[in-house]
Amino acid sequence: MSSFAVPLRQIVLCIAVSSLAAGSALAQMPKLFTAGSGPDELWDVTMKMEMPGMPMAMPPRTSQVCKKKAAGNEALMKGDPNCRMSNVRTAGNKTSFVFTCTGEHAMTGEGEITATGDTFDSRMHLKSTAKGQEFEMTQTSTGKRVGQCTDTSQQAIAEIKAQAEGNKAQACAEMMARLEPEGFIGAQAPCATSRKAYCDKVASIASTGRTPAGYRAATGQAPAQTLERAFAACGQDYAAMRQGACAAGVASRDWAFVANGSCDDDVRVAGDANCKGRSFTGMDRGIAPLCSRYASLVRGQRAPADVASAQPAPAAAAQPANPLESGVNAVRKLLPF
Repeated sequence: MSSFAVPLRQIVLCIAVSSLAAGSALAQMPKLFTAGSGPDELWDVTMKMEMPGMPMAMPPRTSQVCKKKAAGNEALMKGDPNCRMSNVRTAGNKTSFVFTCTGEHAMTGEGEITATGDTFDSRMHLKSTAKGQEFEMTQTSTGKRVGQCTDTSQQAIAEIKAQAEGNKAQACAEMMARLEPEGFIGAQAPCATSRKAYCDKVASIASTGRTPAGYRAATGQAPAQTLERAFAACGQDYAAMRQGACAAGVASRDWAFVANGSCDDDVRVAGDANCKGRSFTGMDRGIAPLCSRYASLVRGQRAPADVASAQPAPAAAAQPANPLESGVNAVRKLLPF
């Protein structure tokens, strides 16, 4: 049965490779064999695909395939655990079969292969569904053995998988560094297996971020909006961390930190005690950031007089009409001229 297994092996291999390579950034597929010598068989295979409803037929495509020597149909199907063959029947040099594939590339089909030692002709009919739409396809293939080769498909697939895993690991590391919760939280998150490590890191930031230095380090890693999403996703209290850092800044008189825009409630309280009524002339430079921010906040509050002046002026009261003029106008409406 080894001489007529090429088309089926090619389909199974394409399914496996397309699934593994879906997330990789490879520009080219690694070579699946080495031609010229080796224990396996090198075949020239011409394939043609037809789909009902297509405005024009796809042109035939010829390629070389390296088939492991003495690899039967059942052995080939073991390469994809989602595909199974059944009802395999052989009469003379013709074999018919039915196959079913489940999973992402689910399909059903039937086919037959007529083979000699060095040639084969095959026909396969398959049905599948893509994006809710059913479609059918018929594939016909012819092949001729042209030499020897060494099958390296398993190594190629391993390389693709390793590179895809490497790309994924790099992407996850970058999202971890940026503290992006979408990469780790949720059933569809690409790095869901690292959720604990991600939330452990967020918890560490929540603990160390209650000081000015820790808060500066946290906001240096990611914007405040990202930090807030990360804290919420991992059950941490971002507001509590910020308030703790602000309180520590007031206690240590780190006015540059307190005045950075994250601690305005504390600025108002500390400013009332340290800045209110004071002139900037001769002011200690250490407290200047606090007083500058305090003055900015005070200027931003509308004074009662300002509120009153901002209200629209009441409309002027209508002047009472002149009685004589009103009477004349009324008489005019009654005259015909």
